[in-house]
Amino acid sequence: MLDTALKRWGELSMDERRLDPEAAQPPAHRWEDGFPEGGLVISRISRDLSPGGLDATPSNRWNRDTLWCSKGEVAEMLPDAVEVGAELQLQLLADRLAQLALVDDARGQTLPFAPAEVELARLVGRVVMVDGSKATVELSGGTRTQAAETWLLGEDNWTPRRRTPHGIECELLGTATLDLTARSFNSLDLVAVGTRWGRTTFNGRGKDLGPSLVGFHLTLTDDRLAPTFASLYGVDWIPRPEVPTWRDSPAESGLERR
Repeated sequence: MLDTALKRWGELSMDERRLDPEAAQPPAHRWEDGFPEGGLVISRISRDLSPGGLDATPSNRWNRDTLWCSKGEVAEMLPDAVEVGAELQLQLLADRLAQLALVDDARGQTLPFAPAEVELARLVGRVVMVDGSKATVELSGGTRTQAAETWLLGEDNWTPRRRTPHGIECELLGTATLDLTARSFNSLDLVAVGTRWGRTTFNGRGKDLGPSLVGFHLTLTDDRLAPTFASLYGVDWIPRPEVPTWRDSPAESGLERR
């Protein structure tokens, strides 16, 4: 197919290769359109870890993703004012981390977790310094998610044909600086280290059912790359495509499963 396409491209004149500058060809939908301006945008790196710890050669099995929270969601998590020693319960962020971000994708594509598959989702910020409206917090918490063979997230693009039990348990530590007047995060540095087990269809585990160690690093980013599971956020601030996928309506989308 690539050879045929290149041959046909070579047969085109230079004028035929150029798009008319007046032509409007915007995509009908892109998940990046839901980018949460003024909200929380996190870059997440996952990586296999060696039992040898930091003394071992770093694994080249890694992956990246993003995580979003809207400006309104962040505002709901942060108070107007804090004192040193106060604890902030960042539950919405903890839930989204457990279900959609701390997943076993270091070797390939994996699946998210349904709310019912979350056994633990906890992220607490303990205030260690306050300077006017700025606060520095130490972050700690943990997640534990475990999926059986039954798919709990309905019929969508992620519904697997075949499923095997899998799960992951992580401990989280980090720091963040908050602007309580703006209700925003100025910085975030969060690591999660844990144990994964089982496998999903495309996550490259094969017969490696574990358990084995995995790690995650999360920081703020300006990257507009949409999260892998943006379609499963279930929020109205992320626009969905007007034409549904074949799982929603094969007749309307004109697509059929092969």
